[in-house]
Amino acid sequence: YSGNDIYATTKKLEDGTSMKVMLQVRIRPGSYNIGQETIGATRAGKEIDPYVDNSEIEWYTPGDDKGTIILTGVLVKVF
Repeated sequence: YSGNDIYATTKKLEDGTSMKVMLQVRIRPGSYNIGQETIGATRAGKEIDPYVDNSEIEWYTPGDDKGTIILTGVLVKVF
């Protein structure tokens, strides 16, 4: 889901290689809400993930609570 072009645009390198970069984070339990997808997949009749329902696929923090999100990794997809 995070690799969708809406969230991670594809960059093409000079040698023709394409890549996407995403951030991996940990979120403090109880500091987030779970909501439906916001990229229009449900409206288009598409299932985003076979294991997670479209109505529960996005996690978000409702406020400006500092320290609830910690960066744990940088994910790079090369293709």
